[in-house]
Amino acid sequence: MFTQLGVAVAAAVLAGIDWERAALTALYTVGVGAGLHIIRQHSAIFRQSIRQQLELEQKNETIGLILKEHEDQSSDWLWQTDTALRIVDPSIRFADALDVSKQTLSGRPIAETLTDAGMDGNTETLAQIDDHFAARESFRDIVVPLGINEQTCWFSLSGRPIYDRAGAFSGYRGVMADITVARRAQARAAHLTHHDTLTDLPNRTQFNALIRRALTRGRAFTLLSIDLDGFKAVNEGFGHHAGDRLLVEIARRLQDNVEANEFVARLGDDEFVVQTWRLATDSIESLCRDLIAAASRPITIDGISLTVGASIGVAFAPADGDTTDEILKNADSALYRAKTEGRGSFRFFSATMDRKLQVRQRLIQDLRSALDRDELFLHYQPFIDAASGAITGCEALIRWQHAERGMISPAEFIPLAEENGLIVPIGSWVIEQACREAATWDNNRRVAVNVSPAQFRDQGLHERIRSILKTTRLAPRRLEIEVTETVLVTNPQAALETLRRIRALGVRVALDDFGTGYSSLSYLRLFPFDKIKLDRAFIQDLETRQDSQVIVHAVLDIAKGLGMTLTAEGIETSGQADYLRGIGCHEFQGFLFARPAPASELANLMLRRPPPPPAFDVG
Repeated sequence: MFTQLGVAVAAAVLAGIDWERAALTALYTVGVGAGLHIIRQHSAIFRQSIRQQLELEQKNETIGLILKEHEDQSSDWLWQTDTALRIVDPSIRFADALDVSKQTLSGRPIAETLTDAGMDGNTETLAQIDDHFAARESFRDIVVPLGINEQTCWFSLSGRPIYDRAGAFSGYRGVMADITVARRAQARAAHLTHHDTLTDLPNRTQFNALIRRALTRGRAFTLLSIDLDGFKAVNEGFGHHAGDRLLVEIARRLQDNVEANEFVARLGDDEFVVQTWRLATDSIESLCRDLIAAASRPITIDGISLTVGASIGVAFAPADGDTTDEILKNADSALYRAKTEGRGSFRFFSATMDRKLQVRQRLIQDLRSALDRDELFLHYQPFIDAASGAITGCEALIRWQHAERGMISPAEFIPLAEENGLIVPIGSWVIEQACREAATWDNNRRVAVNVSPAQFRDQGLHERIRSILKTTRLAPRRLEIEVTETVLVTNPQAALETLRRIRALGVRVALDDFGTGYSSLSYLRLFPFDKIKLDRAFIQDLETRQDSQVIVHAVLDIAKGLGMTLTAEGIETSGQADYLRGIGCHEFQGFLFARPAPASELANLMLRRPPPPPAFDVG
């Protein structure tokens, strides 16, 4: 600037102008220029400030719209207070969440708004918030429980203090969210973790925790292990839907017969337990009788009256066990004795029964390895043609020669195999072994094998049979699969489809124990069985009871009308055989003709020529 001033003065002097006047002129010119320059700078700064203010207002408006949209579309809303912590300009969502009007909320102290002394945890939570208010501190996600419309609701509260430009406290501003749905979902999830989904009783997890707590505290109590008698028949006979409804009703009845400080739990299937603080024997006996009576009352499901029973095992803690596993094991031991000595009863644990339970568990373990040790084998009982007396085939019957205990009855180990899932591999072995041995017989003789419901639920059963027939080279027509009505009642459509697949292989299918189940006639209409086996219950009194004769006549007429063979099993007298032959029964089986025998003895029996009727002594 000074350079410009010097240049202007020098120019004026050279032009012949007085230097003082020239200096003043130059100063004026420079001053005006500088002023204009400053004005232009301030103008630019002012324009920039206005633009920034307009942009800020637009941004604030946009942010407000976004927050408003967020508040309208979510369970969160904004809140603000004045310096006295009174609510300022509450949103409609805030008012709706608390079920009050917007006018009621406006100007109301926020602490008063959130106070609900009758709600568990509310007082403690509000004390925390008040502490933050007093200290002018920020806080985040404090959950406040409130009772609204007679329901418990939960709200998450976050806030921070706000100050004006001078640094003075102006109130609080924050966000509030309705988290009731999430809290209820969490509570439900936590509930399901410790409760049975069907009956809503405590489950095994909660049972273990409660028993462990009682034992840890050294408290004496009594544990009742309860198992339903006849539930399996209902479940298989009427389907899982009926079984589930029955379990729900039994659970309710058990709960109705215990005190408020006692608990009932469901451990699985039809297994229940009751923990009671009663210790006197007479009081426990009274409770057991009440529970058995309650469980035994008929239950109507879909118009059908169903009846089950209950057996109970009793153990005292800590006398009969000072750990959860031990006290439950001993109660189960007593339950096992109650079921074996007479269902619908209760038994107290003793050391003797514990030894029996150990023997049973050992037997189950031995059964698991019986196949590997070649301890299982088959006996065969012949079928006899009623007209000629010839052996038409044999039924394969499993036997177990235990290494230490000797021969074990199928009535003892078959139920164990079914209870523990061992029947599937054992049953598969029976089919293969029977087919392998039958392949050495005369080509006209067939072999019959029983298939349990557990095997039948295996969707690959027909493929397994196909593979066995191919391996053993037994003609499919020489294999006969025997099924009971219980195979069909649980899931009729799936069972019938499996039967059709087996039948498509060329294998014969027989209905065993006819007349002792639930819906035999309907199954005869649904599936064309090759044979019906008449249960021995109708044969025993055949010579003396007219009602047995009427039933046998009716079953024979049904079989003939449907083109099926009728086999009468359990024949022990000549009179029974003569009567059945006289009315046209097709086939016989029973001790009168032959007892089950190993394949080696059966070979000699099959070589004999059949005696002429009516003599049936074949061995």
